[in-house]
Amino acid sequence: MNLNTIFYTAGILLLFSCKETHGNKNTPEPNSSLKREKIVTGQQIQKTKAEEDPGQASVQETGSIWNGKYSGSFLRLKDETADPRAWGQIHLHIHGKSATLSIDSYVENVQKKLKLFSESKDELRLKDISDGKSLTLSKKSGTITMEGDLMESIVGISEKYEIEKTVR
Repeated sequence: MNLNTIFYTAGILLLFSCKETHGNKNTPEPNSSLKREKIVTGQQIQKTKAEEDPGQASVQETGSIWNGKYSGSFLRLKDETADPRAWGQIHLHIHGKSATLSIDSYVENVQKKLKLFSESKDELRLKDISDGKSLTLSKKSGTITMEGDLMESIVGISEKYEIEKTVR
């Protein structure tokens, strides 16, 4: 016997083993009500979760808030503000549960792959895949700041860097 024959036979046996109610398979029992299933979409589930705990939003829900490209600049060589080489550029591209950080300055030219560690409406934490150092983005009154031991290890200074979202 091949596999198709086995499935066909099993299907016929299942069909004949069904019970008949009141002589007709298609009519419901007199005092029974039809049961209706409610289909719930993913967006409705996420909305329900956010309503239960508004302080902590899920990764899927707030991922759209943080996704995009961010940029900023920082003064790398403090005594040379007029020299364009004294300034460094920060580029951060967040996409889903991962991100890419690029730091370009006269001293550094670094690119890091990051993964999402935790996130809420006001804070996003990323970790470097290679060494586990972290980066935290905070949003307060429209200003986005970035800090963490990852930036400290690249630049050598523990500082907050202001960045802005350039592309969604």
